[in-house]
Amino acid sequence: MSNPISGVLIFLYQPFLIGDLIEVDNLYGRVNKITLGATYVVTVDAKMLTVPNIQIINKTVASFTKFPNLRLDIPVTIGLTENLDRVRQLLMDLVERDDDFMTEPRPRMAVTQLNDYNVAIEQKAWLREERTHVEKRFQLRERLFTTLTEVGIDMPLETIQLAAMDVKVHSNGR
Repeated sequence: MSNPISGVLIFLYQPFLIGDLIEVDNLYGRVNKITLGATYVVTVDAKMLTVPNIQIINKTVASFTKFPNLRLDIPVTIGLTENLDRVRQLLMDLVERDDDFMTEPRPRMAVTQLNDYNVAIEQKAWLREERTHVEKRFQLRERLFTTLTEVGIDMPLETIQLAAMDVKVHSNGR
């Protein structure tokens, strides 16, 4: 009885509608159908997920289309000696030239962490059409990488260097 009751609650409160992009319990996709027993979600790789409504009622549901805009946050690391103002200008130019991003609220670059070997930053930009967020996230990440590498911005990763060890292996006949 819990699934039909959950289905009625979903119909009544409408936390999402058919066509909305949602994430439930790390499962992401477009709502294809809602019945009393389950909600059917199509993933970005075209898999049909049947999610029992009781799971939806008992979990946090993230809606990517319930509100008119969505912000993309693209993380990247740059070298410790890079000029933050130069990087910020490059990233701002990148999104300001793209009509798919809003001018208000303004896009911004934020330093999120100071690491031993790099500076972690995030490009933050608001999309005009939230339904395009998956494809625009891929595009922006690729354009950000291409732009920074073309102008020679160092993007180091944290690495661990191990010293070579002299190891002798003995065979015991096995």
